[in-house]
Amino acid sequence: MKTLSIILFTVAISTNLFGQTDLDKFIDVTISLDKSYVTLVAKKDLLYYIAKESCISVTKDSVNVRYFDIKVNIVNTTSKAIYVWMYTCSWYDNFQINNNYILFSKFTCDHNYLKKEEIKAGEKLEYSLTLMKSIKFDYPGNCRFGEQIKTTKLGFIVFDDIFSSNGSSSMDDKSLWKIIWSNQLNLLDVH
Repeated sequence: MKTLSIILFTVAISTNLFGQTDLDKFIDVTISLDKSYVTLVAKKDLLYYIAKESCISVTKDSVNVRYFDIKVNIVNTTSKAIYVWMYTCSWYDNFQINNNYILFSKFTCDHNYLKKEEIKAGEKLEYSLTLMKSIKFDYPGNCRFGEQIKTTKLGFIVFDDIFSSNGSSSMDDKSLWKIIWSNQLNLLDVH
């Protein structure tokens, strides 16, 4: 009898503990464009992006860059609370972009670490991100571009290791990732 009780208890616990294995079925990610704008940026502030696209040719000291302020909602569509690991400051590290011409506008932050976030049933986490359009189209140099993916989606990176003490080992192991893709926005042709 004691063995049967232990087995039933173990099954009940594992059902509740490991019920997050299908998080991608229980989370809805939506993005919306709040604002699009162009800002003159010093070339020295874009050296990271220029180096990434080795064929870009920028001869001036400043560059016009198109930015997009995006609202991101991560919604729990279930009737139970779920948990996800989120960076406390660099939220962009929790996302991927589906094309190669929209980039995260990096920013500095202090005290950045992974934190377990609870999303209660039917509730959402809301974030604001700034994306930038690659300058490769405006300063092509020797770049050759084929057909571009017409839309932009954000992929929310989740992994099921919510019992990890800090989440970082799971975040580092990309084989543990599940990516939940958002709706699409057409940012390629925004002027």
